[in-house]
Amino acid sequence: MIKLLIKAFKEVQNKNIYIVPVSMNHDRLFDIKFMSTETLKGTFQPELSPSAIAKVYMKMRRGKLGKTFVKFQEPINLNSYIQDYLSKHLPTPVETNQNQQTSHVLEDLSFSLTKELYRIQQEAQPITMNSLISAALLIHRHPTVKFKSIKQTCAYLYDYIQERQYKCYISTYPQYYDINEAALSLGFKVVGNPADKNKAD
Repeated sequence: MIKLLIKAFKEVQNKNIYIVPVSMNHDRLFDIKFMSTETLKGTFQPELSPSAIAKVYMKMRRGKLGKTFVKFQEPINLNSYIQDYLSKHLPTPVETNQNQQTSHVLEDLSFSLTKELYRIQQEAQPITMNSLISAALLIHRHPTVKFKSIKQTCAYLYDYIQERQYKCYISTYPQYYDINEAALSLGFKVVGNPADKNKAD
């Protein structure tokens, strides 16, 4: 797709064209539940099976598929990007077919722009409360796990995220309430009252 875009740009070089990277992310609650079930049971479940599709549909009807995040990144001036790339990577004249040189540069340019767009997308992808707790749940590969263990793992992950300064939508350590909500959204069975500190283990 990027290669076709650049080819088309060659025909309208007098136009000022911008590419606006759009990052779309969501809480992958169903995906994580699917993965955790496979990990614990050791059995593969086809993602496009009628039962799986029915589960997604029912969760969608109940509004339990999590949140979606859409972010528009800084536009990329295609004219400037191509000119900058060519000034740095255009091969020096050699005894070779000019069409082959042009084709090679076009391939490299397309690949470079694709990598840049992918990098922007990855940097814009936020870590949410649900994704943090989901990661903590997946680390514990036992059928049952205590809230205290999950909370400790969440704290370690939160500190790591803050230390690395990753983009996240979390302002504090996950509490028992957050863990309980995420576990229920993922389809886990919660035993006990996580609000009761004496029985939340």
